[in-house]
Amino acid sequence: MHWFFLIIIFFSLYPADPPVAAVPRRDIRGDQTENYWSRHGKIRLSAEKSLFHKHEDIPIRVRAENQGNYVIRIYPSSISESTFQLFLIDHLGNEVKQERNYLSKQNRENGLPTVNFQGQEIKEIILAPGEVFEKVLYLNDFYQLKKGKEYRLSCYFYPDQRFSFFTRSQNSIRIQIHSQDQSILTERRKPYSQRVNQNLSKLSLSPEETVYLFLSAEMQEKWENYLKYLDLSKFITSYQNFAASYAKTHPNQRPFVLEQFALFLTTHPADRLKKFRILETKIEKGPRGIPIEEGRTFVQAEGVREKNDYRVRYKYRYTLETGKSGFWKIVHVEASLIR
Repeated sequence: MHWFFLIIIFFSLYPADPPVAAVPRRDIRGDQTENYWSRHGKIRLSAEKSLFHKHEDIPIRVRAENQGNYVIRIYPSSISESTFQLFLIDHLGNEVKQERNYLSKQNRENGLPTVNFQGQEIKEIILAPGEVFEKVLYLNDFYQLKKGKEYRLSCYFYPDQRFSFFTRSQNSIRIQIHSQDQSILTERRKPYSQRVNQNLSKLSLSPEETVYLFLSAEMQEKWENYLKYLDLSKFITSYQNFAASYAKTHPNQRPFVLEQFALFLTTHPADRLKKFRILETKIEKGPRGIPIEEGRTFVQAEGVREKNDYRVRYKYRYTLETGKSGFWKIVHVEASLIR
């Protein structure tokens, strides 16, 4: 009888463990990484165009976005293709085997590990709600694509290199290889000046990249790099005090005003920029919605500035134009407070 009561007391003091399935899988920080990524971590692919030539670079932008309400983390591999695994099928639905082009990959920035502004390898990426992480991979680094063929590309994203969990891109994109190579004879018939400008445009940065490097230079306080992305003679109109003085000054004296303006930008910056992200890029269009040739481009960005431990969010709209050199320059900015 006494043993019976002892057994009852023992089981009342030590209740049975809850079922293992009821406990969500968490990472080392206690976050429900796998469960949360499958619901709120969204992956999308994009390309500037769908038709490419045989030996043309095919940049693919992979965009990872946190569409949930809590922070999620990415632990990228030192090898980019381990975190972003591309999956390509042909027009018949057959998987295309990868044939790496290591020579071209070694000459690209995307062939290196993901690094921060100091060149240090990033071991953890924190995405707050609404934030985005992007990576550009070149499809021709991984596949030998055939002329006249059409392909469909998707991506498997592994947010944590330590586990086998992955999420698939929400979309797939169509890639087509032109049936004929670009004619060298046609290229040679172009005027020399036109060929030079075309080569410069290939080497120049896109408007989005220009704004990204411009804001990065401000964060790192690299003012020489900061100024080279600006057309000061036009950008000065964004600041009313300097714009009025510049307009009234004799043309021979305007370089002096621009020097004072450049000094103001680099020695009296606004509240310290803590972080930023590019929102969207729009091309100037005519009345019928057709893009204007050699027109302006508008890039929107969001930035967080801090002063005395007080943070404020701003939305910026940058206007960019191409000069005689063929490189994009920022000519105007509009800023608004995000409440």
